[in-house]
Amino acid sequence: MTAAYQRVVAANGLQAVDVDIEHTEVTNARTRQRVIAALAALQQADPALEISVTFGTDEAGPDGNDVSMIDQAATLGFQPYAWTVMPFDFGAPVTDMGATSIDAAEGLDADVAAAYHLTPARAYQHVGISSMNGKTDETDETVSVSDFQAMLAFAQSNHLARFTFWSVNRDRSCPAGSPTSDSCSGIAQPPYAFTSLVAQYQG
Repeated sequence: MTAAYQRVVAANGLQAVDVDIEHTEVTNARTRQRVIAALAALQQADPALEISVTFGTDEAGPDGNDVSMIDQAATLGFQPYAWTVMPFDFGAPVTDMGATSIDAAEGLDADVAAAYHLTPARAYQHVGISSMNGKTDETDETVSVSDFQAMLAFAQSNHLARFTFWSVNRDRSCPAGSPTSDSCSGIAQPPYAFTSLVAQYQG
């Protein structure tokens, strides 16, 4: 697996990679351990490569599988540039996606601080948020522009490693009568409203 990552990095001249670990990949202990071990070896072979690990989250932060993954990485001496949570698709109604996303990032910060024996402020430098703009896969979830403004302020005040979203091609209103899709957000918004906020983030 490490060799496969190396081939992709070399073929594309990459300086950074982001690896999503989701669903059965993270709930299966053997699978997530293999991925983390491979990324640890990749970092050892190429210390200049910026590696981010992205995964889902509960409302209060990472679940037990996620925490186990972070702990394994710390044991191996592998510290990604960013541990990044995707704070959406919670499965339960959430009325304030901005505040809940911040809660999830704060929970991640506590877990990273504990695993790597860092202060909360230092741990935030390895924490990221990867949100979703507009309607999510849950019918009762909507991430608004004001939610992104709250997340941006939080990222700026804590100097997060990453602040990003899924995705630029959805960053516009849907045509009248069209459903939410991979090409529109499902809410009324100016084109690229979310992109313009993310672009303000300087770390």
